[in-house]
Amino acid sequence: MVIKLCMVLSALCVFSCSGQQPPDTITLHITNRSDNLIDSVVIGYKQIKMIAIKPGEKQTLKIDVSQFPSQHEGVIPVYVYKNERKFAAQFGFHDWGVFPKKEESLYVFDKGINNKDELVTKPLHLILYVIPKTSTAIDSIEISSLILKKKTKQPTFTELLLDFSLFEKEPEIKVHQKGKVYTLKIDHDWNNWNYNQELIYIYDNGIISKKEM
Repeated sequence: MVIKLCMVLSALCVFSCSGQQPPDTITLHITNRSDNLIDSVVIGYKQIKMIAIKPGEKQTLKIDVSQFPSQHEGVIPVYVYKNERKFAAQFGFHDWGVFPKKEESLYVFDKGINNKDELVTKPLHLILYVIPKTSTAIDSIEISSLILKKKTKQPTFTELLLDFSLFEKEPEIKVHQKGKVYTLKIDHDWNNWNYNQELIYIYDNGIISKKEM
């Protein structure tokens, strides 16, 4: 804690000793490397930037970060909308009210967003969290041994580590309950490589939902 406090005080001293104040704006460059038009950008749930960024073009935004809580370690989320799809990224790492970077860049590709000008890598695994909400216990969850890499059972949920590419071809699991077998299709955006997790709730009669009902 003492070391962390000293680092923050040192950072603040850089501004005060040089006669400058900590910046309340961050310059954010967004480059469209995808084949589709970017329709809009949402910064931190509030600031909606209705900008059109054509493929191959770049837009620069001045983001007022003074409105975001910054006393604890965190980042500011960014949501990019294009081709009727939503992609998420982040910028503006901060802690103790200090934003170390005054300028950042995001590169939007067809299958995700990167903070460097490199294609987003396809995930190796999909992590599937299965939360039972059934009136009786689930006996077992069946999935191909080629797809399932690891199963971790907790008191309130089961975590499945799955081969991303193989599960993409056949995205389903079989749930055994009271002598019945339910085949459940898992809905996932396979073309968003920034996201490799899903959470599902299982109810009686093989009903599944991504939200608790």
